[in-house]
Amino acid sequence: ILKYVIADIDLLVGLEQPIPHRFDVWSHTLLVIERINIIMTAISYQRTDQTAATFDLGMLVIQFDRYRSQLVAHISREYGIGRSHRSLLILTVLIHNLGKSTSIDNHVSLTRQYAKEVAQSLRLTTDEQKRLLSALSAYRQVLDTPEWTVLELHRFWYRLGEKGIDAILLAVADYLGTVGAELEQHEWLIIVERVTILLDTYFNKYDTIVNPPLYLDGNDIMDMLDQKGSPKIGKLLTALREAQVTGEVTSVESARDFIYHQAADL
Repeated sequence: ILKYVIADIDLLVGLEQPIPHRFDVWSHTLLVIERINIIMTAISYQRTDQTAATFDLGMLVIQFDRYRSQLVAHISREYGIGRSHRSLLILTVLIHNLGKSTSIDNHVSLTRQYAKEVAQSLRLTTDEQKRLLSALSAYRQVLDTPEWTVLELHRFWYRLGEKGIDAILLAVADYLGTVGAELEQHEWLIIVERVTILLDTYFNKYDTIVNPPLYLDGNDIMDMLDQKGSPKIGKLLTALREAQVTGEVTSVESARDFIYHQAADL
């Protein structure tokens, strides 16, 4: 039945993929669905002593528990037509490798295109579509970035906002669905530490790294430069925000000096 709802999904069955994958694309997809379901249960208040008894989930829950209330609130949200965010995450996993039905090598961009078509055919709301596409676009960055600088953390969260949480949940579930029972404990602990840093940034350092209050706003900059609104002002605001995040700008005075210097180069 599913292939009549989501075109080409049946092509994933038996479709082999290279290492580090140990399963065909469809088996991998089912494993990731299983993993993200278990992860969401382990995060929830319905968790039992047995839910996170395995090493992989145990290590994840130990770190995620400090953000439990925020994560539960995020997963529990519902959309206006009665669909749950949990269901949207399952749909995201279901189609996260759909592009491989056309090309293994170029599957990420192809999956995004498939996702747009699926979202339209299922009449998802605009909010649901944005969240779906954001998770599919960003989860590989979570897995492929070995170390995050402060500026990279800022750009990730400033671009995605709350949607970055979905990318993180998809990333950890995808990893577990890739390795299956052959989990490398050391590698898994590195990934858990990485996503913990990401979550800590969003939940505990929002005003300093994610979206710090700027020392100068657009009107201030226009007055300083005697200019009206233009793309240049937007670029200067972005540069100022990133300079505050990295500590290059620490006061109104240094912000003014920074803007004058940056404006001369634009």
